Amino acid sequence: MKNRNVSIFIGFGSLAIVAGGILSAIAAGSPSYVLSWVVAYLVLVVGVVQILLGLGVYRLARVKVSTRDMIIAFTLFNAGSAAVIAGTVIKYTLGTTNYLVGIGGLLVSVAMIVFLRMVRGADKTKWLLGYYFLVDIVLISMVIGVILSAGAV
Repeated sequence: MKNRNVSIFIGFGSLAIVAGGILSAIAAGSPSYVLSWVVAYLVLVVGVVQILLGLGVYRLARVKVSTRDMIIAFTLFNAGSAAVIAGTVIKYTLGTTNYLVGIGGLLVSVAMIVFLRMVRGADKTKWLLGYYFLVDIVLISMVIGVILSAGAV
């Protein structure tokens, strides 16, 4: 296997899905908008998207991806996601604006560039198009989320 170290994305993504499920079960007694949003972000972005990105690197990378690139992508994606979650929770619980969502969105966006770099030179297949589509969706979602968080809309 040329890219075994993608298991960090799959493992952490799986943990995020389980954490989202546990948080959902805990919050079921008194659901709120912000808790529902956190659960959805944990499951869909930190979980599913991260797993798909890791699988994409595994399937598409033509050469062994450096451990350095894997660590950078993993750190940026998860630190950015943590900042987005923290910034959103702060905004909706304390009613104060903060820069965490913007910083988090920027970190996740830079992670997407690293994820693209890891599959450069991949064969032009439907798998690569799907991978590009996923990265595009994440980037567009980050921009929209930062704009909405800033209250510009």
